[in-house]
Formats: sequence, C-alpha cells, structure tokens
Amino acid sequence: MTLEASNCLLKTIEEPPYYAIIILICSKIDPILPTIVSRCQIINFGLISSYKIKEFLLNNNKNLEKEKAEIISRLAQGSIGSALKLLSDKEYFIRREEVLDDLSAISPGKPGEDIFAKVEKMVSEIDRIKEILEMIKLWYRDILIIKNTGDQKYIANCDKLEILDEKSQIYSQEILIDILDYLEQIEEYLIKNVNTRLILERLYIKMVGVEYCLK
Repeated sequence: MTLEASNCLLKTIEEPPYYAIIILICSKIDPILPTIVSRCQIINFGLISSYKIKEFLLNNNKNLEKEKAEIISRLAQGSIGSALKLLSDKEYFIRREEVLDDLSAISPGKPGEDIFAKVEKMVSEIDRIKEILEMIKLWYRDILIIKNTGDQKYIANCDKLEILDEKSQIYSQEILIDILDYLEQIEEYLIKNVNTRLILERLYIKMVGVEYCLK
C-alpha cells in the first residue's frame, strides 16, 4: 500500500463501524505502518509439513500419483493453497522443467556466450517473472542445504537430487549465499519498478559466478 492508502486504513481501524471485524492478512509485517500494527492483534500462522500436505493431496485426489504428490508437497513450502494451485496448473511442470534445465546447464566460472539471450528469454516471460524467480530461489536454496548438511529432508526439488548434489560440489557457499541474498533484493526492486532487464542481467552474472572469477 502507498502511504496515503495506509493512512486511510489507519483511520478506518481507529474508528471502525460497530458491525465490522477487520482481518488484515499479509506475508510480511515490516512494510506495514507501526501505527497500524500497534492497533492489531497479531496471529502468526505456521507452515504445514510437507507430509501433511502430501496426505491431504492424496486423500482428496484419488488419481494423483504418490511421486507427484511428494514433489508438489515440497514445492508448496508449507502452504496448502500453493499446493492446490500447483496441482490445478496443468502447464506448471512443463514450465518448471524448462527453467530447471536452464539452471542445470549453468556452472560457476563458465558464463558461456548466451548470457543476454538467457536474460532476453526471462524478460519475454515477464508476466510470470515471480514464478521463475521462485523456481530459481528454491533451486539455489536446495543446493546450499545439500552443501551444508547433505540432508535431503528439506529439499524442495526432490526429483532433482542427483544434479543438485553435483552442483553442491562446484558452487562455493559464498556464491550461493550471494545469489540468494540478491534474489531477496529483487522482490523489492520489482515493487519499486527498477529496470527489469538490468535486474535479471545482474542475477544471471551472479549465477554464472562472473564476479568471483574477476576477483
């Protein structure tokens, strides 16, 4: 919300109609005005385990394969709503396979000659850029988890364990953390309408480790 919209909401909260119960749902509390937060009763909702999501999907979809239910439950990241959305989107796994194939082909220190072609492809799919960035984030998160713990329990892309393990051996922890930090920054850049092409060019440069090759 803009500052003006926030102030309008604040006024409504301060003088609510007698018949109303106002429920404000948000994914992040930091951007909300402290004056609004102070007038609310905060209720935190925890994430649902992937096991429970998997059981829910299988119990409510008799024709769903266990393997696919497992993958969806991991990708949903604790959200039943996200799991149902993934299940209903018939083209999602095709799009995901294309993105993960591109990520699998990337190796740090080997930028190749098609950096800008890759960026151009992402720019052409700007209408689903958030989905693509989420796939990229989970990919590098998985690599970092395997690199640090070797534990497969919390891996989202559980159908890609072999390639994730290979990547964990060639990516340094420094590069992985830098990529993930930048992916978090991108969310703010997109909200502020920063040039999308420049954002994605820098992301791809980080993914191929060019900055570290020059050090």
